[in-house]
Parts: sequence; structure tokens; C-alpha cells
Amino acid sequence: MDALAERISEIIAGRAEYVSTMERLATVPMSKDEALYVPLAYFGRNNAPEKENVISTRSFHAAEGIQNLFMRGLGNGGKTAYDLVNGATEYWTSGDGTGLKADTTTKLFKGRFGAAADHKTDFVAYVDGISNDRAETVEIGRKLYVDFMQDA
Repeated sequence: MDALAERISEIIAGRAEYVSTMERLATVPMSKDEALYVPLAYFGRNNAPEKENVISTRSFHAAEGIQNLFMRGLGNGGKTAYDLVNGATEYWTSGDGTGLKADTTTKLFKGRFGAAADHKTDFVAYVDGISNDRAETVEIGRKLYVDFMQDA
């Protein structure tokens, strides 16, 4: 019984931390351009040094999809870092981030247990980590954008 009580306490603490993070992100202004550059930087963060200014077409389109949901996703106003993470969550829960041709059941599974679930967790942590000082991240994303558009 003690283990159950401990687990319930952990769940409640985790929920409280989540709410606190979302409330904080809702106070961080974000522009439409930043809502594209931040996901680009997220996708390019593990690039090898010789490919630091290269983003794949798939990652570029994913960043565009997240930016679109930042502005037009469920409950989003396109104004804050919260809108960005909410758009990314929607992208990896029921959007193209779970597969363009995936059926509803597959999207649900991937969004909760697969790579899409991992992306949601990682992206929220990434945005939260840069929320107070994101100039460097935005510049990385801007460079990825410019280089991608020049090669297109």
C-alpha cells in the first residue's frame, strides 16, 4: 500500500510540474518566425559538425507543420511559447507527426508510446530550456531555414 501511495504522490507532483511549466510558457511571447526557427533548431540539434547548417526536407516540413499549429492548432493563438509546444503536441498526437497515412489507432499508439511521444517530451523540455534566452536557438533555426531555402 505504501508503494501505491508513493506512486500517486509522484503522479500528482508530475502533474503540478507540468501545469507550472505550461503556465510559465504561456507568459513567453513568441513570433511566427520564431515558431518556425525553434523547431528547425530542435530538429538540427544533433547534426554532425559538417552538417550543422543542413536540415532534411522531412524535418523542414515538420517544423512548418508545427508552426502552422502554433497559429491555427486547437486552442492556439500563435502568440506564446505555450502555443508552440501545444502545436507540437498536436502535431505528434493527431497530426502528421504520427504518420501521414496512419489510421486513427496507429496515430493514437504512436502519440502515446512511440517516437512521437518521445518527441513531445523532448520538445517541451527543449522549449522550456530556452524560453528565457532563445536568441542563439532562433539564430540557429534561421540559418537552417536560409540554407534550406537556398538549396531548394
